[in-house]
This record gives sequence, structure tokens and C-alpha cells, in this order.
Amino acid sequence: MCIGVLRYTLGARWPRSRTTILLTGSLAFYGYWDWRILGLLIATVAVNYVAALRIFRARGPAATAGENAGEEALEGDAPGRPVGTGAGSGRYWSVDRLWLWLAVGFNLLCLGIFKYYLFVQGVWAQLLAAHWENGPGLPVLEILLPVGISFYTFQITAYTVDVFRGVVAAERSFANLLLFTTYFPQLVAGPIERANRLLPLLRSPPDPTYDQFRTGLILACWGIFKKVFIADNLSRFVDIVLIAEVSPPPGAYFVAACVFAVQIYADFSGYTDVARGVSRMMGIELTLNFNLPFLASNPADFWRRWHITLGAFLRDYVYIPLGGNRAGPLFQARNILIVWTLGGLWHGASIGFLVWGFYCGALVVAYGVCAPLIRRLADTHWSVARLLLYGGRVFTFLTFAHGLLLFRVDSTDHLWHVIENVFWFFGDGVGGAAGVDAVHAGLSSALLWQMLFYIWPLILMQAIQHWRGRLEVIGEFAWPVRYVVYVVGGVLFLLFGEFGGGAFFYFQF
Repeated sequence: MCIGVLRYTLGARWPRSRTTILLTGSLAFYGYWDWRILGLLIATVAVNYVAALRIFRARGPAATAGENAGEEALEGDAPGRPVGTGAGSGRYWSVDRLWLWLAVGFNLLCLGIFKYYLFVQGVWAQLLAAHWENGPGLPVLEILLPVGISFYTFQITAYTVDVFRGVVAAERSFANLLLFTTYFPQLVAGPIERANRLLPLLRSPPDPTYDQFRTGLILACWGIFKKVFIADNLSRFVDIVLIAEVSPPPGAYFVAACVFAVQIYADFSGYTDVARGVSRMMGIELTLNFNLPFLASNPADFWRRWHITLGAFLRDYVYIPLGGNRAGPLFQARNILIVWTLGGLWHGASIGFLVWGFYCGALVVAYGVCAPLIRRLADTHWSVARLLLYGGRVFTFLTFAHGLLLFRVDSTDHLWHVIENVFWFFGDGVGGAAGVDAVHAGLSSALLWQMLFYIWPLILMQAIQHWRGRLEVIGEFAWPVRYVVYVVGGVLFLLFGEFGGGAFFYFQF
């Protein structure tokens, strides 16, 4: 927020300093966590900067021939058509293709070492202990996980691939490309931006209008409210169940899963609102990343509403290159499962994330199989269509919410423990009466009412957004209503906000 104010004030007086202020502030913002991680980030940008220039020069004047087609594909929603079709050399081994593989390989190598080495080392150690006691083990290393490495790796990789495909021209200014990668509002948790959208705005940052500053401030404040008042307060209830060393009482995992889904949504979409709001206050609009996902009526629709920029990246750079839906339903199902398993690993290096990714892909595949039947049933009568709509929303929310429990799984034994308890509604739970007595004190009905108290502003706001058909409605209220919202929100925030809740959840990715 302070960087945004500096950009707004100093940049208005000295326009040529805008990019310098943003770049300096972004590097300081990222280096605040640990200055050592700046070296990896700058090295990643440098490799992709050189590779993109080499690709662009190797392909000559036709380098941007696919630019218009590429932009159209990026904005569209229909898979089955590669981005920038026809761009790039037709030879498998060529100078431009070698530079592409060099850059992408370097990006994935850095991501693999810094994010996944310890996971692979642990799995290998377990395999040796079980099947090959005297086998060669991997060295144990102390590796610092750079904040936001998954986000900026995908963003800079997309840039280099887009240069190869002819979607964008290679950026000649290293400072501009470094700013594109490190732009502080979206650096550590997205949205994952495309070069053809963001780079032109960063080369010459525009002056924000009064309306941009006002609506950006409202959006950022709403995001902070969702994080501090909703997400961090809900996390206390979720932790009572998921961190307990004994089994919770019947039904506790079911309720915790639903609350955990709301917590993650408020936390992640809250950060996105802050990022988009602060960026808008500086005149730069970031991509929408959430669009009322809990109103989705099926798993495929859900992933068009949740973490939109990640889904678009996986579609354009993994799903379509694998063949998309062009080789028939069986290959399409295979591609979906591959994409979502990789998407699960992108979130984190653990067995829980791996299973979660496959689980999400399986739900999308299952819906694709059932979709024709569902559409035929919906056409029979309006009441059946309405029943399928609301039933689909409940089903989609519950399957997503219970899948999120895998985020908290850190071992195979813990995975089976969660599976055994998640639908246990009767008796004393898998852990017996002792587990129920130990945890039940933290799950009183009073605490459940507290959870509803923290959730109701989100429910009310989303109902209004759905009814009006727009996401940013607070600034559109009549001024008496608007100021009542400000006062009530401020009182709730100051009196009941959880200010010790820690960092945003997705910072770990």
C-alpha cells in the first residue's frame, strides 16, 4: 500500500520515475522476506530475458505473426485450439526451440529443486526403508522455499512461451521484464498475468483516475476485511478439528471441511482483492481471479470461477499442448487428469496435494461423462432444471470443500485418517470416546454460532453481487447505504478482527 501511495504521489510529479518507483518498491517488497531469494528471482528473469530475445531474433520478421490469434485464444474460453497457432519454427530442433527448452528447463529445474527436492528426498527415504534398507539415499539439504516461486515461475514461463508462439514480441528492456515478474501487488499469490496484458501497462504506467483510486481503495479494504474478519477467525475453528491429535466427534470433519472452504476462499480471494485494488489505485488493472465460485453448479463451472488465471494457464500451456479434446473422450479424460494432478503438485509438495489434484481432475471427468444426461433431464421441465441447478451447487461445494481437507494432509497415514473420519456422523468416531471428549469442548454450539457470525457478511455480499450481476457493488450503493456499510464494516473489523492470524494462506505456494 505504501508503494502504491509513493507511485501515486511521486509518479504524478515526475512521470518518468513511475517505472523506477514500481521496480524498486517491488524488489524491496519481495526481498523483505529474505534477501537471498532475490538472487534466484533475478537469475530466472535474466535467463528468460536472454532466451526470449534469442527466440525473437532467430525467428526474424515473422516473430509476431500469431499475435492477434494468440490474444484471441487467451481471451477465449474454448479449449481445443492452441495459442498462437502457426507461430514458431516447424523443425523440432531449431535455434528458437532450443532456447525455449533451455528457459523452460531452467525454470522447472529451479522450481523442482527449491520446492520439491525435500518431498522427493522424503519419499525416496520411505521407499528405501520399506524395500531397500541399504540403498543409496539422497543427501539431506536445508533449502529455503522462496515465497511465491510457483506464481512467478508460471508467469515468466508463459512470457517465454508466448514469445516463441508469436503472441508477444520479446521485451528489450531487462528492467521492464523484471518489473513484469516482480510487480508487487500480484507477485507472491497472483493473479498470474500474461505479458500481452501487463507489460504494455508497466512500460508506461498510466495516471489513475479518481474513480480508479476510489474503487481500488474500496476493493482493497474489502479484501483486508475478508482476510482479518472472516478467514483468520474461521481458522481457529478449523484448527480445533484438523490439528487435534485424537479423532474429533461425529460430523466434525464434515463441518470443518465446509468452514475450511469458506476460510480459504475468504483468504485467497481477499488477497486477490487487495492486489487488484492496490494496482487499480495506481492505474493498472489486474485480471479477475474469482467470480462467485460457490455458485457454480458443476465442477467444470467451478474451475472457471475459482483461481481463474491458474486454470487459464493450465489450459493454454499444458492441456492444449497435450492434445486437449481433439483426440476423443478417452484422451481428453487422460489430459484432464494429467493437468489437474500437475495442478495439485503446483500447490504444494506433499502426498495430500498430489491426491487433491487427481481428485479434482476426476470430478471434472465424471461431470463430463454425466453432462449430456444432466442436460437432457434439465430440458424435461423447469422444476427439474431448478432442482438440478441447486442440487449441483450443493454437490459442487461439498465435493470441493471435502477435497480441501487434503491440503492439511502431510503423510499417507494422515490421509487415511482423514478419509476414515470425514463422513463419520454416528457413534464415537474412529478414535473412540476418548477422542470425542478431548475435542468436544472446542466444538460447542456457541462456537458454531460464532462461525456463522463471521461468515454472514460474505453471504450477504455474495447474494447482492449475484442479484445485481456485478462483483463490485459497494461503491454503487446510494451514499447513505454506502456509509452505513463503511461504519458497520469498520466496527466489525476493529472489534472482532483477528489481527494475529499470520500471512495469507497462498503465500506458501
